[in-house]
Amino acid sequence: MFRVSAIPIAEVPNYWPLVKHFFEILVARNPETMSIEVLEERLVEGDYILIILTEGSEIKLALTADVVNTDSGKRILEFPHFCGTDMDKWLPVLMDNMADLAKDFECWAVRTVHSRLGMGKTLKQYGGKVTSVTVEFNVAECFDKVKDISRRQINQ
Repeated sequence: MFRVSAIPIAEVPNYWPLVKHFFEILVARNPETMSIEVLEERLVEGDYILIILTEGSEIKLALTADVVNTDSGKRILEFPHFCGTDMDKWLPVLMDNMADLAKDFECWAVRTVHSRLGMGKTLKQYGGKVTSVTVEFNVAECFDKVKDISRRQINQ
């Protein structure tokens, strides 16, 4: 049986050694934008909420949650860091719990951040939809190319 738990801030230091490896996988995929040390600090300080999903005594998923106040005044429950194993087994349980958690925080929507492109397809069955795509440019690698393209377009 699966269980989803939000970890109280005071307990985060006790859970961090048990979930750190999940986040290290995520940081390894995004080393330019994520730091394991900063993530730990933000969890310990309460900037993020640590959520785990367990099956018996085994942790299958660790994620962070953040309540975002939008310019319109509506609140969104975001999941900026999301990493686990055996997703096909526990995703329905997670989705059911995330809806309850979002209601607890008076949020009108739930959003994953830093998801892989395939996550949009996976979450479609739960009513999810891709609402935006992040396009990233590494300035050191592409700046000259960007300048050349821009100059050509300006001179047309």
